[in-house]
Amino acid sequence: MSKPTPKTTPGQRVAELLRELSTRKRVYPSWIDKHRQNPKTGISAEDAAHRIAVVEEVIEDMYQLYPALRPVEQGNLFGRDEGRRYPPTHLDRP
Repeated sequence: MSKPTPKTTPGQRVAELLRELSTRKRVYPSWIDKHRQNPKTGISAEDAAHRIAVVEEVIEDMYQLYPALRPVEQGNLFGRDEGRRYPPTHLDRP
């Protein structure tokens, strides 16, 4: 008996988890405000923080299982802000 192939790739799953995390971080603040106005609606700050933490931990688990999916942080060749120096005349422009 052969093992069924998954319908999605690990990269697709991580991308979906990242979208979900972004959505939660965007909408939960307004849901928390609704909960503060009426505790029967919205979501508590503690529940929101827990739900966000769960998704972050699942993403980290996926990165542990599939290290190649972890985004690579690019180093700065010039050190901190060294490459962003402007000549003094730049500040004199209108």
